[in-house]
Amino acid sequence: MKTKPTLALATILLFVGFISVSYMYFSFEYQNDVGRYAVSVMEKCSAEPYPPSCYDREIPKLMDQGLSMEDAFVVTSLIQKQDSRYYYCHVLGHNLSAREAAKDPSDWLSVLGRCPVGQCSNGCLHGAFQERFRDEVVPENDYRTLIQQFPTICDDSALRTFTGQERSSCYHALGHLAMYINQADVDRSLALCDTLPETRTFDYSLTCYDAVFMQVYQPLDPEDIALVQDIAPTSPEEARNFCDLFPSVARGACNREAWPFFLEEIKTAEGIVAFCSVQEPGYSTRRCYGHALNVLTAHFEFDEMRLEAVCSALPKERQGQCYGDIAARFIEIDDAFISRASGFCRKADTAGVGEPCWTELLFYVSLNAEAGTERFATFCQVFPSEEWIARCLMNEGAALSTYDI
Repeated sequence: MKTKPTLALATILLFVGFISVSYMYFSFEYQNDVGRYAVSVMEKCSAEPYPPSCYDREIPKLMDQGLSMEDAFVVTSLIQKQDSRYYYCHVLGHNLSAREAAKDPSDWLSVLGRCPVGQCSNGCLHGAFQERFRDEVVPENDYRTLIQQFPTICDDSALRTFTGQERSSCYHALGHLAMYINQADVDRSLALCDTLPETRTFDYSLTCYDAVFMQVYQPLDPEDIALVQDIAPTSPEEARNFCDLFPSVARGACNREAWPFFLEEIKTAEGIVAFCSVQEPGYSTRRCYGHALNVLTAHFEFDEMRLEAVCSALPKERQGQCYGDIAARFIEIDDAFISRASGFCRKADTAGVGEPCWTELLFYVSLNAEAGTERFATFCQVFPSEEWIARCLMNEGAALSTYDI
């Protein structure tokens, strides 16, 4: 990693003020124009064994042909409408904003401000953030200042108010940032995470922990691989031994993020139970189940029959959580999935475990949309009865937390 003389700490702290959730509205003619690129990408990828992987590769190349980052996200949206397998585009979001930020790293804040809302699981926010700071080594004096300011970087300000999901995403991005500026020193990165706040809704240090270990287990490009090459485990056994080096809470995050070594295992209910058996009882185990189910939803390409089969095979006390975690994942992936989230909770009703699913949906609606907005009201209309709709509109979900559901 190359060393730069100073870190523009003030620039980091402006992160909160300049992320906007505005997104461009495109005319019919504009969509038709960009649509030609979407058709071209789909034709090119049609012969691939798994077209979504090809989309991830080909859509960023459009930016080399003159399309803006916004254009590329519109192409993505158009392809998603034609190919239901492609709603998980988080990595693409990383790559599009990273490519845009790389044009002028000093202008990374404006890239963040142009990221779409409700698309690609906030991958756009992460990519620009990481591209800006992946090569930074912070002088010790600046590092001490950063430690003092780290807990407030994702706070609301006069210029920007975060939804709960956006704030969680911001803190997750800080975990990746911690690994970059600490040159993959995990202990030092976790210490930065420990400075983040805990609210009744979230312990944000855990969101940050997840990103620290995600950086170890899921490097996205050659620079990321080089960053962790001296510490990254290469087998399931090494992963478990590596995680045992850390205290209990961090160990739980490490074991959760080691899922790439256990992917085949967690494709079954029995495998999920085994994967999470190394966690401490209580919230850590509950979080592990949620993490595994989030992964599974994407890897099963949102196939509801396969996902429902896993939920129904879990121990009875975990089934309601399973339906709820998957429904919440639908919302987090893309706004267009809200009706599918509702439909999955209706399946939970049929299975006799609907209450926890709808309760979790209340919580995640409150996280993903600001109460009182048209978007929030649209989300609330998918609930199963007038009573549930009223509870949603009264924003009952805001009184819940990850510890409750």
